[in-house]
Amino acid sequence: YHQMNTNDRDPGPMDKALGAFQEVVNRYPESLYIGEALEKIGILQRRQAEHHLYVGHFYYKNSAYPAAIFRFKKVLAQEEQGPLAEKALYYMGLSYYYAGGQKDAYETFQKLLKEHPRSSYSRESEEMLSSLNAPSGS
Repeated sequence: YHQMNTNDRDPGPMDKALGAFQEVVNRYPESLYIGEALEKIGILQRRQAEHHLYVGHFYYKNSAYPAAIFRFKKVLAQEEQGPLAEKALYYMGLSYYYAGGQKDAYETFQKLLKEHPRSSYSRESEEMLSSLNAPSGS
């Protein structure tokens, strides 16, 4: 846990620590350390989401859109609310758009606006939606 690096470094120590704390919770549910283990799991899951967002943004900036989308989906699997989810949805929508997935981009921006109406990405998402045609059947 104490060997974790910054988001731009190898997540190996973070992954190992997460596995160890999850094992404490699974194998020793009556342990006095459950509270601390659960707290550390929450911190580590947030750090993992931050790492995936960092890597996804790197891929996005380098036009590797399928890889970026994959990473942004990992962020959303770990954090459905909050600023990380908002940013992941926004950049996932842009990645779909630039990869030629207009329907997926439209749906992603719609989801961002629906689930995070006060997002700092709302205005940009609305602009992207206005440039996209609504997919047929919507």
